[in-house]
Amino acid sequence: MKRIFTILIILYGVQALQAQPYQSIFANGDGETKWIFAWHNLSISVNDTAFVEKDTTVHGIEYKKIVTIGQEYGGTGGWLMREDLDSGKVWFRSVKLRDPQLDDTTEQLAFRYDLNVGDTFDISNSELSKGSYPDSFNVVDSVRYVGGLKYIYFKGQYAPNKYNEPFTIIEGIGSNMGILWKHMSPTIMRFQYLLCSYKNGQRTSYVNKYYNGACWMFSDIEPTDKQLPVIILYPQPANKIVRIDNKTGNKITRIQLISPTGELVKDVTALDITSLEIEELPAGYYYLKLYADDGYLTTKSMVTK
Repeated sequence: MKRIFTILIILYGVQALQAQPYQSIFANGDGETKWIFAWHNLSISVNDTAFVEKDTTVHGIEYKKIVTIGQEYGGTGGWLMREDLDSGKVWFRSVKLRDPQLDDTTEQLAFRYDLNVGDTFDISNSELSKGSYPDSFNVVDSVRYVGGLKYIYFKGQYAPNKYNEPFTIIEGIGSNMGILWKHMSPTIMRFQYLLCSYKNGQRTSYVNKYYNGACWMFSDIEPTDKQLPVIILYPQPANKIVRIDNKTGNKITRIQLISPTGELVKDVTALDITSLEIEELPAGYYYLKLYADDGYLTTKSMVTK
């Protein structure tokens, strides 16, 4: 009888969780929400910033216009999103023109927090055609509550045979691809892997599987409103030497070369570093932590061959 009573208490607790409104992907529903995403396996940039620019109405429907700024892309992209916390649904509409009213794009469901085991939901990239992923990937495999948030795990995985991590919709966060996309195609997924994300300066509860939650790229980066410095490493991939196109106005005086596992491989200091010899490095992915005389600048990813 005690065991049955305990089970009933657990079931009641789960039902109570589901009966409450879902957590917003926007911090406190605030229009000033800002996100920072740290990626692994990008040959150019290691992080992206997204923020809510303004509230926008399209065809009588209210959205939040979200703008994205990549470290190296020299421009902005964006999309419109809205949510219903009672149903747990989040909608997406792309923005291809400056005036959303003139860009009659199709609204799509980006996330659904109300899904349960066995439910199906198209997890392909929001900007790809529907059904880009095979149906077998779109089935909910399991559901858990982590830190009071609902985690919905799909059968589809990141880069099969490498990361072996299922695509996951996370209440209040979006997914383990952040809120930039629902998912990417299997052929290019190996270049996109979310290490961690921040929302309004606080790290979200998402924990990557492949690196056991490590987010060493952001170990000493404090998310702020200050624009990240523009520094480009080329060529990518690099062979004997990697060159540094530095547009920050600060001379780079120190570089720490870090392996994908977080090991310090090389520590170089000079008056003005514009290139780095890498001939002795095995092929793979590395990260450069760059410093100026007045302190840390940024962390860049690099591919060697």
